Amino acid sequence: MRQSLISTQSQSGFSLIEVMIAMLVLAVGAGGIALLLLASVQGTVQAQERSMATLQAAELAQLIHANPAVLGHFILPAGFTRNCNQGSSCSSDEWAASHLQQWQQDLEAGIAQAHGVVCKDSSPMDGDYSDLACDGIGEPLVKIVWQEQSSSQHSQQTQRLVLPLPQP
Repeated sequence: MRQSLISTQSQSGFSLIEVMIAMLVLAVGAGGIALLLLASVQGTVQAQERSMATLQAAELAQLIHANPAVLGHFILPAGFTRNCNQGSSCSSDEWAASHLQQWQQDLEAGIAQAHGVVCKDSSPMDGDYSDLACDGIGEPLVKIVWQEQSSSQHSQQTQRLVLPLPQP
C-alpha cells in the first residue's frame, strides 16, 4: 500500500492587494514630501524678497541718516531724469533724484513687482504696488511695496516694508 503524503504547506509572501496598498501608502508619502519641498522653496523666495526689501530700505535710510538735511531733496515729485555722476555738477535735488532713481531700479531688479519711495505718510501701512498712498503728512519714511505669491493660494498678496527716517 502506498500512502501518499501530501504536505499542506501554506504559501508565504504578499498578495497583490497587499502590494497595491503598500504602493498607495508610498505614493501618498512621496506626494506629501513633494508638497513640503514646494512650500519650502516658496518660503525661501519670500524670505529672500523680504531680506532684499529690508536691505534696500536700510541702504537709503543710512544715506539719509548720514546727512539728514538731504531728506527734503529725496521727498520730491518725479521729474528729474538727469544722471549725476561724481564728475558732473548737480543741484541737491538732481543728485537726490538721480540717486533715488538708481535705488528704485536696484530695488526692482532685486524684487519682482516692487516699488519704493521716500515720502511723508500718516498711515504708512496702506497703499499697493500701483499707488503707494503717501499722503504728504506725518513722519518721513522709506516705503516699499511688492507683490508676493501666496503659498496657500494661487494668488498674490501685497507686502509692505516701512522704515522711519530721522527728522531734519
